[in-house]
Amino acid sequence: MKFGVFTVMLPDLSPDEAVQALADTGYDGVEWRVTRVPDTVRDQAPSFWGNNLCTLAPTVQEGERARNLAAQAGLAIPNLGTYINVGDLPAVEEAMAFAR
Repeated sequence: MKFGVFTVMLPDLSPDEAVQALADTGYDGVEWRVTRVPDTVRDQAPSFWGNNLCTLAPTVQEGERARNLAAQAGLAIPNLGTYINVGDLPAVEEAMAFAR
């Protein structure tokens, strides 16, 4: 059995810090939290659903970053946590571009 962590659980770590911590503790994968953090919460303390520092924006550049970070740490990416409604086709397309 393999184990991974959804980065919503790591609100006070950067993506770089998160992959290192996961690799160091023996995890096999990382499920990235992929969404836009509202500007209105960026000055708040890190939190699970608000200013989560381990969140990646749904852009092609951040998708490449996610793949590179995971690969360097030897982690698989089994899933992306995007919070997208299936009827929101532009957001689905954006997330698919991230995943490519």
